[in-house]
Amino acid sequence: MKTKRLLAASGLALAMAAALPATAAPFCSGDYPGIGIGVTIGPDGDWERDEAYDLDRYRTLLRQDGVDVTRVEKWNGCLRAWVRNGSGGEAQVFFDPVTLAPIPY
Repeated sequence: MKTKRLLAASGLALAMAAALPATAAPFCSGDYPGIGIGVTIGPDGDWERDEAYDLDRYRTLLRQDGVDVTRVEKWNGCLRAWVRNGSGGEAQVFFDPVTLAPIPY
């Protein structure tokens, strides 16, 4: 009887621990649409999208929407932006890379 309860409690604890990282931060599809024309020519002579250009373009689009963004990076399929808050500091805010809508976490 004690063994069954112990196994059930262990299983529940393991399931909760596995779900914790999923709730700690957002996850997006990872689909980063080509939003600009920034390209570079790779070492093999092929055209490659310029990621720095795309991230700068995302920053510009967010600023045009009134978000006081200092920098943007790709993270977990989302855009992670550092946004100035009213007290002079910065906070991380996650955005969907397709709609640029903020993602609560």
